[in-house]
Amino acid sequence: MLMEDRLTFGELLDQYLSDKNFSQTALAKRLNTDRSTVNRWIHDNAVPGLDQVLKIASVLRLDKIESERLIRAAGYALSGLSQRDDVSSENQENNRKANSD
Repeated sequence: MLMEDRLTFGELLDQYLSDKNFSQTALAKRLNTDRSTVNRWIHDNAVPGLDQVLKIASVLRLDKIESERLIRAAGYALSGLSQRDDVSSENQENNRKANSD
């Protein structure tokens, strides 16, 4: 078992933010939420809904393994993930288009 698999959602999110050079404020803006909400997630005082976790994975451009770890850390099952992969791929394509404008 990898160390990342033992991290809480907040610890893992904090690690991914650092790895991707994203601030809490930048993530909050991309998710149309408050920085205080992201801060609560990082300090494990709250956990976002599955849709929000998938948006986080898309915004941070997490690969499939990183996304699955984040989903599991948030306490969600991975069943039906292939449908979510389709959504994630669509979100990644939208992000690429937005960043090229």
